[in-house]
Amino acid sequence: MIQKPNRPDLLQGTGVARDTGSPEEDRLRADNGAKAEILNEIRTTVTSTLQSFYREESRDGKVISSTEAVTKISAQYAQETIEGIKIADRYYDKQKKLYYSYASITRQQLEDQFRQKAESAVKLCADYHRLAQTALSQGGVYDAMGNYIKALGELFIAQAYLKKKIEGSLEGKGSSEMLQPRLENELTGIISRLQFQVINGDGQRAQRDRPLEQPLVGRVVYQKPSGEIPATGLPVTLCLTNATGDMSSGIVTGKDGGFTGRVNIIRSASAEVGTVRAGLDLGELEPFRSELKGVFARLEQVGCDFRFQIDVAASVRIFVSIYEEVDGNTIPKPFTTGVLIKSLVQNSFTVIETDRLEPGSDREVEAAVRLGDDQAVLRATRGSADYAVVGRVTSQSGADSGIGITFAFASADVRVIDLQTGRVLTSSVQSRVKGGGGDAVSANRAAIAKCADEAASSIINGLKQALR
Repeated sequence: MIQKPNRPDLLQGTGVARDTGSPEEDRLRADNGAKAEILNEIRTTVTSTLQSFYREESRDGKVISSTEAVTKISAQYAQETIEGIKIADRYYDKQKKLYYSYASITRQQLEDQFRQKAESAVKLCADYHRLAQTALSQGGVYDAMGNYIKALGELFIAQAYLKKKIEGSLEGKGSSEMLQPRLENELTGIISRLQFQVINGDGQRAQRDRPLEQPLVGRVVYQKPSGEIPATGLPVTLCLTNATGDMSSGIVTGKDGGFTGRVNIIRSASAEVGTVRAGLDLGELEPFRSELKGVFARLEQVGCDFRFQIDVAASVRIFVSIYEEVDGNTIPKPFTTGVLIKSLVQNSFTVIETDRLEPGSDREVEAAVRLGDDQAVLRATRGSADYAVVGRVTSQSGADSGIGITFAFASADVRVIDLQTGRVLTSSVQSRVKGGGGDAVSANRAAIAKCADEAASSIINGLKQALR
């Protein structure tokens, strides 16, 4: 095995590969492993440099996102330094049948490469700008946008390394100007001239746990002074409003600018009219959203809406669990639970039965409801339902009236919990509701029935108002 020397002036990496009987290929795999170790360190350094500079530049102090796009930019930047990484040593362990490689690059050499690349940012931006203008003149809207994105990507890294905003001339002549605003404005101008059109799929009726029957068909055109042309190859993203569900991804416009997407399932809805927004996906610029406020503000204005109608009551899933107690004794089958379920179903709500919960969750819920532990209810039912109607109803027998009538007094605390947020949407609280009968059993039943009816009415009205 090769030991790394104590050389703070070097970036170092080691690689290892098993002997497969092909020495040349095995050594190459060990070499690549050693280089990859150094490249990983360079990627980390580039990402850190980007985040540090743009955190300082941002007015709100927010760091750029360490997303796939940042990783991609950093990896590309690191990969371009690979020629400077040298394999300095190799070793073959005959006993273990392993090939080892040791690679290194001086930190000064890496700094020189970074500086050279950063200082050539103006030329790179000018090259990408020229390619973008050429593509746009030939109707290649997506290619043009792609070249603007590449130019901005180069610029962001160079500015982070040089720790200053870069000036220059994109035309290679004339006075210098700040490059970032120029590139931003021209990219925003292209986005502004994109028009999304709805072709088919608007105005459908939706059902819970089902897809929209018709596909969402649209078209994107680019408005030129001479007329509109189809915007080919644009990435389109779909986003749901007032509802949750699963939709198509990886949508790209065709030669005619057309695109087709599908809503594969509607899981829930919070309003009678839901919207699927089709818009432009510029994910590669997402990490720099705080730097490109104007671009993203315009991007949010470009798109089209496909609307659908849905019965909100039927679209939400409600689980009911009430703990009921009479004279200190637990009632195995609570009367209030049945009243609430019947009322919910009559009002078109979807009630989730206990057997729809995860195995064992029903016992957890019963214990949590008995103890009034709403957080435990959330943990046991989240994912299985959207709302939980839970609470306690207790009744206590009173003394005999002396005229053949026994009275009982019931109290109730029933509430609806939003299982996504933990917020109580509505509740029904009652105290010492009086019921009478020929004996204690009848009296308690009457008192509980009054509580149950009042709770059902209050809960239904509160749910409808909250969903509306």
